[in-house]
Amino acid sequence: MSKPVFEDLFKFSGRRNRQSFILLQLATIVAVLLGVGLITTITFAAPAMGGALAFLGFAGLIAIAVINWAAASQRVRDFNQSGVWALVMLIPYVGFAFSLALWFVPSTEGENKYGPSCI
Repeated sequence: MSKPVFEDLFKFSGRRNRQSFILLQLATIVAVLLGVGLITTITFAAPAMGGALAFLGFAGLIAIAVINWAAASQRVRDFNQSGVWALVMLIPYVGFAFSLALWFVPSTEGENKYGPSCI
């Protein structure tokens, strides 16, 4: 059984397996697209609300960035490496390749030094 997708969203400890990580990434992509579409639609309908909605959208993007960073940290721990490796994603081009690698690197079987397996 896989780790629930929306569990431990803001925790930088523990492990997250591939399935849970990929589903969380897809959910955040959908959330961003829906948020941008909703903010754009409301802003065109009521331009006076544009500033407030831009602030809320920015706050939402910050929250999603922290969620993705925590999930990447958990995913790196799942194959028995330090969660600090998630900071590699901040490097242009290298970070994109690293984030794609997180989708394909297999989990460590059983328990590792970061906790029990999520599978």
